[in-house]
Amino acid sequence: MSNVSICVEYNHSACIQNVVNIIKKNKIRLHRLEVIRIIEQNGSQCYRAVLHIQIIKRSRWADIAGQIAALEDVKVIE
Repeated sequence: MSNVSICVEYNHSACIQNVVNIIKKNKIRLHRLEVIRIIEQNGSQCYRAVLHIQIIKRSRWADIAGQIAALEDVKVIE
């Protein structure tokens, strides 16, 4: 098992629920979730979530990251 922290930036607050659903659907254990609202200089806002997860097979991570990145409001995943 591997403990992994991922960072996801997204445009709308509701997007994080879709990210969590993907994690649950793939039977990944979510240990902690931190969400930060970011207000950019031009006045627009976005959100950044840091998810601390535990995955059994690291090789599956590329597929799961692809599912998260494909969500409409996701800007960045690291």
